Amino acid sequence: MTGKQVVDGYEAIEGDGPLDFDEVWVKYEEMLNWVVETYVEALNIIHWSHDKYAYEAIEMALHDTDIVRTMGCGIAGLSIVADSLSAIKHATVTPVRDDTGLVVDYLVEGNFPRYGNDDDRADDIAATIVHMVMAKIKAIPMYRNAIPTQSVLTITSNVVYGKNTGNFPSGHRAGNPFAPGANPENGADTHGMLASMLSVGKLDYTDALDGISLTNTIVPTSLGRDKNEQIGNLVGIMDAGMVAQG
Repeated sequence: MTGKQVVDGYEAIEGDGPLDFDEVWVKYEEMLNWVVETYVEALNIIHWSHDKYAYEAIEMALHDTDIVRTMGCGIAGLSIVADSLSAIKHATVTPVRDDTGLVVDYLVEGNFPRYGNDDDRADDIAATIVHMVMAKIKAIPMYRNAIPTQSVLTITSNVVYGKNTGNFPSGHRAGNPFAPGANPENGADTHGMLASMLSVGKLDYTDALDGISLTNTIVPTSLGRDKNEQIGNLVGIMDAGMVAQG
């Protein structure tokens, strides 16, 4: 957002033409390597420092002899990344640069599938990202041999993340909150609640053992005319989602 170089050694994609998906994907994965390594290193330092300066001796005394340690990691903005990569792959996305050459926005021509509509073309991108990040986390040694887990749970911090992030190829605008958790981008799911449940259900739970959240808001009257009908229809939606996912 400021134009300041945050990480050295990573060259930007040059040119004024449309973005090539394969080129962007290679650059994206290279940057993820740095992000994940920096993230895990920070967590290791935090837990090492906690043990050194605020070791919870009384609490640890209550544990079994063989302690199973886990390291909770997490990702945010999944739907925006999935939609942005989908736009680059299935539509024509041209970066808009300022006078310094910094990309500040994107021109998108054509339609593209969006995560949250039970469309494998977009949903598979989201599932691939969750799996890839978890694989990169697992490849790094954890403090005290902890078992790494991952969450797609952001419920409040997604607001702060969005406030400090620029424009995306998906159409997400600078400063706006990310969608919470594993939710589709706000307004991007056009096929109803069941379709969004099926999209989220394609994320592999083994890649996110710390939890996956889908937050939905339903106006009671949209479920029926009275309380009994509303409850019955809500149960029906939940049952349909569970049965469809096996």
